[in-house]
Amino acid sequence: MRLAQCVAIDCSPTIEPVSVTELRLWSAPQTILVATNLSDELAILPPAITQARQSGARLLLAHVVSTDHHVLRFHHSLSQRSASRYGEARTILDRMARQLRWVGITCEPVVLNGIPEVEISRFAKARGVDRLILTFEDNPNLTAPQNRTFVERILPVIEVPVCVIGSRMNLSSPNGSHAKNVTLAVSLNSDCRVPLRFASRLAQEAHANLKVLHILDHKRADLNTSASNPVEVASQLPSETWREAGLLCPAEIRVRQGDPAEEILEHLYSGNEGPIILCSSGIGSGEQAWRDSVSYRVLAEARNPVFVLGKRASAATVVMLPEKPSALSNKRRLRVHRTVNG
Repeated sequence: MRLAQCVAIDCSPTIEPVSVTELRLWSAPQTILVATNLSDELAILPPAITQARQSGARLLLAHVVSTDHHVLRFHHSLSQRSASRYGEARTILDRMARQLRWVGITCEPVVLNGIPEVEISRFAKARGVDRLILTFEDNPNLTAPQNRTFVERILPVIEVPVCVIGSRMNLSSPNGSHAKNVTLAVSLNSDCRVPLRFASRLAQEAHANLKVLHILDHKRADLNTSASNPVEVASQLPSETWREAGLLCPAEIRVRQGDPAEEILEHLYSGNEGPIILCSSGIGSGEQAWRDSVSYRVLAEARNPVFVLGKRASAATVVMLPEKPSALSNKRRLRVHRTVNG
């Protein structure tokens, strides 16, 4: 057991380019880290089991016994018994791990000590994690920086896809394993090469359709990048990446008009079961409070698993080695459909 020596995150530009191999591991992970708060067992275990079975991944089940008094104050049920927190965490993790092993999932429970965002990030890198799963907690008191939620603290420092399980997710749903659709919400104001490549591979693994969703927000429309129909959206996507997506899975573009968060959620509620991918966590933009961001609203309301790509996907350089021709199917075609306001 190791204690964190500092609270600072190294923000130096050390992010490596994303390779095709890494994209494959993101979509078909070999090692999945499940970060639990010990009270989310019923919410986090079903999707963890589903995703582990889909790719045959092993699970690392982790909890951080925090040395941060702000987190302890938020998780008051733990802080009241601080002297035995480590032992209690180990007992609960061991029980959760037994349940996972009982259904045939390889699982290793790990108790960490320190600052949650520091320890989770370090542990993920040290163990070569391909994906992180955690649950979304909504802290009603966000009037001070120290009251940031666990999700808000973790998302900016993780370099692999994070699957967030919201409180409204229907646990009897396919949870993404047998879903017919994978949705990628895109903004034409940013480079979406990595998210699009990840989304198409995730859809390929799930034998699902890829739906690229663009919301035309007239209130904030940039005349240089706005697109009002699928053809215009396709013309502004990275052409090589979009063609590749159509070879990996059936792909289509949908355009909706209105408030971005509301339209994304309405799209998901309209029979498009399956995971959705957000290109950004919406944290640290400096333009608005996270609670008012599109990402926050989708995470809080979605009934689907939400994948968030942030730190790694925003790297300026991307290394893409050519795929083997045999891995691509030339029988699939791109499709574009216009969908406005549903």
